[in-house]
Amino acid sequence: MIGLYVSISPVNTVGIVRGRKSLADIILEEVEVKVKNDKRGKYIVVYDFSCERGNIPNRFYRNLDKLRAKLYFESFQKSVFVAYSLKSAYAIALLARHYGASVRIFEVKREVKV
Repeated sequence: MIGLYVSISPVNTVGIVRGRKSLADIILEEVEVKVKNDKRGKYIVVYDFSCERGNIPNRFYRNLDKLRAKLYFESFQKSVFVAYSLKSAYAIALLARHYGASVRIFEVKREVKV
């Protein structure tokens, strides 16, 4: 006789099995609470991980990809992003800070074309 292993997971009211929330989902929820009035526009997010810390964890990049799937931003350089809403900029900043980076957000008033 072959044994069958059954795992019981919590189910929400719609019948979808819930698991642990990813850090990206937790950050998105926090952004919804903290940024009441989302402003569209251009925001530059600059982050820097100290050299003392060593390598940047792969989890940072995996969570960044999860945020990218739900928000609107693009990479300009390895540690510089252009976000197209305040919520997007804030989410990137919270993620980078979670992993120990120093972060700054700048609102772009006008871009000078060269």
